Amino acid sequence: MSNPNSELPENALEEQVAIDYAASWRTLGESKLGSDFFKGFLIPMTDLTQIIDKGCANIRVYIGNDADNGKHLLIVGVGADGKDLINYSEGYYVYDFTTCCPSVCDESSVLCD
Repeated sequence: MSNPNSELPENALEEQVAIDYAASWRTLGESKLGSDFFKGFLIPMTDLTQIIDKGCANIRVYIGNDADNGKHLLIVGVGADGKDLINYSEGYYVYDFTTCCPSVCDESSVLCD
């Protein structure tokens, strides 16, 4: 576990806080979603770099559901004004190359317990 007195990077969580957040989601998610419950998503680095390379100020993630009840993260760039950058003619796309966990979970992770 990380040292609680150490200096963390901006927006980094103490390890135990992250573990507690994930455990709380598993409890809530399983009780509310049942068999539709998901623990997390695997996001290919190329999704993020394609957005970052467009010079976005931030990245926003939406949760989606397809006709087969598959879960998706819809990833978009965000401008300095806080607006989603979605303009296909200018190369600002909505990305979804995510894979839902379970199916690609790291079962040995402290966040997946």
